[in-house]
Amino acid sequence: MLEPLHFGQHFGKSNRNSSFAFPTLPLAIALCYVAVMNAKDLITVDPEILGGTPVFKGTRVPVKTLFDYLEDNYSLDEFLECFPSVTREMACRILERSESALLEPAAA
Repeated sequence: MLEPLHFGQHFGKSNRNSSFAFPTLPLAIALCYVAVMNAKDLITVDPEILGGTPVFKGTRVPVKTLFDYLEDNYSLDEFLECFPSVTREMACRILERSESALLEPAAA
């Protein structure tokens, strides 16, 4: 069972008109953390699929697209509606792992 997202209350409804904005993090850093994590159960990198762009496993949807949508103040529901091949569980696990990696104390 997945633990709830600490920032999950913002993903259930459209937030384009609210004061909340997805934290602006350098996207490359976020994607690096996601790629470094044991994410082979969530992400596929295959030269035959979009030239090796990291995609949600079993889809042709780039992981970066999820971050792009959230950075543009779309809700998780709106992302999932546009990309039905990505499940809520897949998207939430990517976000949870990204959050954990970013909040983890840096190795000394």
